[in-house]
Amino acid sequence: MADVQLTGVDRFGDRRQVAITGSQLRVIADMESEFKHESEGNSLSFTWNTVSADYAAADTMLIVQNTSPTLKLHIENVWFYTDNASEFDIHTINDATTPAGGTAVTGVCLNRAAPKIAEAAAHSDDTANSAQGNIIWTGTILASTTYTVNYGGAVILGTNDAIAIDVTTAPGSLATAGISGYYKET
Repeated sequence: MADVQLTGVDRFGDRRQVAITGSQLRVIADMESEFKHESEGNSLSFTWNTVSADYAAADTMLIVQNTSPTLKLHIENVWFYTDNASEFDIHTINDATTPAGGTAVTGVCLNRAAPKIAEAAAHSDDTANSAQGNIIWTGTILASTTYTVNYGGAVILGTNDAIAIDVTTAPGSLATAGISGYYKET
């Protein structure tokens, strides 16, 4: 007789009963990130990327604003590259001004088998949000380096909230950046 009964779902989506006797349960599991799960299951994982440009000091390289009235945008990671050593800030903005100026950036759905359109306003070299919000990362990147900050979905943007990458010291040459995230109800 089992001490505990658990119900689980196997990899095919079928419900299964699991009995635990004694004090041991051996589990073999396939782990996947929420980022991958939302891409596979709901086509709600996206990436926004800039083109390479020579940004000036204090430029907002990329801003992504969540415009979904019902879903939160969870930021998976932010990355940037520069030809020359430069300083960058990542910051969030509550109830941001809709990005304008610069170049509109379209979010790319990562599930290419069933692509959706991102509910976001995004621009590179944005000029509408002149003040930084809450700085959540700052650092200097060495020349010819790509650097990634992994948030694993912990940065959560509500409706009209935004995340941005600012270059605080001019690279004096080419730089590029990207933001990846997924949408969820919570």
